[in-house]
Amino acid sequence: MTYRRIEEAKRVQAATYAKLEQGFDMTPGSCLGILDGARSIQLRDGTEMTEGARITRLPDSSLEDEARQSVTQAAIATTPDLTAREIHALSDKVVEELRRRGILPPNTD
Repeated sequence: MTYRRIEEAKRVQAATYAKLEQGFDMTPGSCLGILDGARSIQLRDGTEMTEGARITRLPDSSLEDEARQSVTQAAIATTPDLTAREIHALSDKVVEELRRRGILPPNTD
């Protein structure tokens, strides 16, 4: 019943919102912000969740592949004169920088 009330945008106890926010890694006050018309909220990891968006957390094993594919697609779309070797080198540098910043896990090879 409580979850149904939340889905119907009916107010519930503050402690209930706090539990929901904790469970979904939302910053405190996010539920009330949504009820008051906010179009986005901040998650505790700094990610912004916007209206209509879906957050997908990739496993660490997929992050590097996703980063490389993203760099490749962006390079092809914006700089078509780059060679495959140059795109690969650019991808390596991006992955290296993401590791340095702690976004990608350290290389275990």
